[in-house]
Amino acid sequence: MSSLTYLFIFCALATGSLIVVSIVNEKENRRRIVQQKLRQLRFQVQDMEEVVLEIDRLVENRLIAKLLNDEILEKVLAMKQAHPDTGYLNAIHQTALARLEQYESDLATAQKPALDRRKHSDAQIARSKRTVEEAGLILRRQQSSGKITLEDLEPLMSDLRWAHLMIDVISHIGQGYKAMRRRDLLSAHAFYKKAQQMLIQSSHPDPRRQDFIKEISDVLNNRRNGFSPRLMPEIHSIQSENSGSANDDDSLFSALSTTSIAGPEEEESNRSLDNLDALPT
Repeated sequence: MSSLTYLFIFCALATGSLIVVSIVNEKENRRRIVQQKLRQLRFQVQDMEEVVLEIDRLVENRLIAKLLNDEILEKVLAMKQAHPDTGYLNAIHQTALARLEQYESDLATAQKPALDRRKHSDAQIARSKRTVEEAGLILRRQQSSGKITLEDLEPLMSDLRWAHLMIDVISHIGQGYKAMRRRDLLSAHAFYKKAQQMLIQSSHPDPRRQDFIKEISDVLNNRRNGFSPRLMPEIHSIQSENSGSANDDDSLFSALSTTSIAGPEEEESNRSLDNLDALPT
């Protein structure tokens, strides 16, 4: 063979090798991109599961948790199509399906969730409020993509805003109740007053806001011993958690009836709360 033939064969082999290497690299890049997207989706699903579990305890409307869970199911199904043999996806999928069944049952029977909006620290309050905000962002994305209508979105966002407010209010009331158990009336007054101010400053249209303001005023002025379960279903867990004996609540509220925790300015301001229609909405 001539040197030209050898050169031609060498060039062909080199070109073939480059093509093979390029194909292998392309496949590896695609595999890496798919793995990266799956990893991102997995983190998103894990974050959304945490949001759903927390929203379960913060929001009364079960439809919100169901819509968030629907988003999880959609992402998991997309991941299973890309990698159907991944075991952990099957576990996540089955868990999401079980939650969906529970949510649909609760919605059909108008079953209310067990709420726990009382938090024990500023960090817990901030985390729960961020969860509510994240749920709102997810619902807005669903509305933008046409999964829910704008008319459907508005009452859901109102429910989330109410939960956002209640996290602050009920957490402060819970701290006030604990202060009452310690007979620390000044701290209790400060916590209750702070909760009341949050409600007054809010413009949320829920009628329970004005009812809550009135009940806090009644507690501050010893006209009532506690809060309605309709406004604060967590009150029963707070009382049972802090009770030392069967008669503790009676002795606590006896102290309330004999020792006022409302100062002179509070007595004056509470008279203006009798006309709740005058409050901002």
